[in-house]
Amino acid sequence: MQSPTRISFVRHGHVHNPENIYYGRLPNFRLSDEGEAQARLAGLALRPYSIGAIYSSPMLRAQQTAVIIQEQLPNTPTIHTAEALIEVHTPHDGLSRPDLEARNWDLYTGSSSEYEQPADVIKRIEGFIQECRVNHVGGHVVAVTHGDNIAFMALWALGQIPDATRKASLLKPIIPDEYPQTASISTLTFQSTAVDELPKFEYYNPHAHQLSE
Repeated sequence: MQSPTRISFVRHGHVHNPENIYYGRLPNFRLSDEGEAQARLAGLALRPYSIGAIYSSPMLRAQQTAVIIQEQLPNTPTIHTAEALIEVHTPHDGLSRPDLEARNWDLYTGSSSEYEQPADVIKRIEGFIQECRVNHVGGHVVAVTHGDNIAFMALWALGQIPDATRKASLLKPIIPDEYPQTASISTLTFQSTAVDELPKFEYYNPHAHQLSE
């Protein structure tokens, strides 16, 4: 009998962001000291498992998170950069967080066609998932990525249509935090190689006792 295939999506750790902006795909946003500590906790949480590879978004904060996770794992799995895991592409990079809070963190409504919509995001994430299922059958890999990528992936795993305006309400039954927190771990488990299989979804926040925005 085939062993399950697992993909653990880890959101990057807390980011140094003194100007309190939405950084999106802006370059050079690094982890804060808190974010580094969060990433270590994520790595320690993954340590008991045999991780075959680590994939990471090309964004600095994700790459740093991936390295810290790698350092906690006994077999030092190779880190691969995966463009499919990059932050969502929206017109809001650089806006203040209060401005986006006023939009209820809807990064998509009203955006022109050059930017991503939820369906575009899940298309590339689903493509990444299917590649992992082919290349790591019966294995366990880590994917370091970003909040909305994980949120829409979770909805996809439930068979839900990604909806930017209802993320929190749709996610609440499976993510107690209502949104993937920094350095949280969201794991998909597939029991077969069937392309249309919906996986088991599990969410774990290693630093739940010390959350901060």
